[in-house]
Amino acid sequence: MFGVLLHGHTHSSFDVHINVSIYKRLFIALCLTVGFTLIELLAVYLSASVTLASDAGHMFIDSLGLFNALIAARLVAKSNRNSHRTYGLYRVEVFSAGVSILIMFFLAFLIAKESIMRLVYPEEHISGWVIFVTGIAGLLVNLSAVLVLHSAKQKGINLRAAYMEVLSDAIASVSVMLSAILIILTGLTIIDSIAAIAIVLFICYRAAKLGKEVIRILLQASPVDIQEVESSLLGIDGVISVDHLHAWTLSDEKHIATANILIHKQTDQNKVLVEAERILYEQYGILHTTLQISPMRLESRLACGGPVISHR
Repeated sequence: MFGVLLHGHTHSSFDVHINVSIYKRLFIALCLTVGFTLIELLAVYLSASVTLASDAGHMFIDSLGLFNALIAARLVAKSNRNSHRTYGLYRVEVFSAGVSILIMFFLAFLIAKESIMRLVYPEEHISGWVIFVTGIAGLLVNLSAVLVLHSAKQKGINLRAAYMEVLSDAIASVSVMLSAILIILTGLTIIDSIAAIAIVLFICYRAAKLGKEVIRILLQASPVDIQEVESSLLGIDGVISVDHLHAWTLSDEKHIATANILIHKQTDQNKVLVEAERILYEQYGILHTTLQISPMRLESRLACGGPVISHR
């Protein structure tokens, strides 16, 4: 069987589109987050609140995530493909997200440990008003960061993670405010530890969700249902079978697919290629494809004991 390797690029899947405005947005969000983290650490000292300590840890994690996103975006934008890195440095985004996940779990462990100790040995003096004012300030800062990053959230796994980080910070700030109100009204300092544990659980949930995505990409698991893709390609006029169909993710939404498509001898190969690329892009979001179009030859039919039949 002889095939013609037709490599189509109707969509430039590996061109870098990360512009200067995204760098600026990431940098502004990073400055807001780092600045407030320092303020919150002072509030922790003044209030003796483990809730604020957990939120400060949360903010630190997100500051690190924003920093990683900034560095990763810079590396991806400036990297050129060469004979050693044929796809450039897109995977830096994934590894960067992985580092953030490990730090998230580590800090969650430290905060949970301190919170449990506070449940056993409650703190007698906790300033609810300091917690409340800090929570309001944190909410305003985080909402500002959310607005700054909103337009960049679909530009990659790190940028989406950065957006979700500041959004989760805003949610955590609401939790801080609610716990402060309850402490002021009831005087029960144990509420502080309970709120801190709630934030820890939220951090772990976020880390697990992002970790699942990172593991999927690193294991090169298919981002789509391969059998469904094969069925769609078999629906193209003139296609006999689809072999060696593989799909994986390079980084976030940058999906890749390869396949060997067997067609009838009289079928127009270019038409099959164009239609296959259209299906892969429009139905499955796969931008980068390498497709081998192989016309069925008479000797191939005889070698197989007759015509090749593919179930559709």
